[in-house]
Amino acid sequence: MLTEHYQKDSPEHQVLQYLQYLTWLGLRGTPTYQEQEAGLALFLEGEFAAIVQCEEFDRFWTWEADCRRGKKVGRKGYFVQIQFATPVIGPITIGYAAHYGLGAMRGCRGVEGTIAQDVDATLPLAI
Repeated sequence: MLTEHYQKDSPEHQVLQYLQYLTWLGLRGTPTYQEQEAGLALFLEGEFAAIVQCEEFDRFWTWEADCRRGKKVGRKGYFVQIQFATPVIGPITIGYAAHYGLGAMRGCRGVEGTIAQDVDATLPLAI
């Protein structure tokens, strides 16, 4: 267990781990985790970096079964809410088959234009 209510490799823990692989977020350092009222928090070198809360979807995603060609797959998905200590560049796609959900992403505020990535190109935002 990471905390009293969050186990290691839980959806919240996985989200916080995956975020550290997205280099443009700048989440570097030794991670520690703390349970807070709003979810599971990530601290890097003792400084608050992000907090995540996951809510389970109870419906089965048929595209997942189709993509796996009949293999048994998990029948759960998660709505993930992430709050960062400082503004970050997005969109953020994480987890197993994350690119399939890109069309379902929706920003909390109306952002227009393009966003810089950690490559030489920019990615247009869908509104």
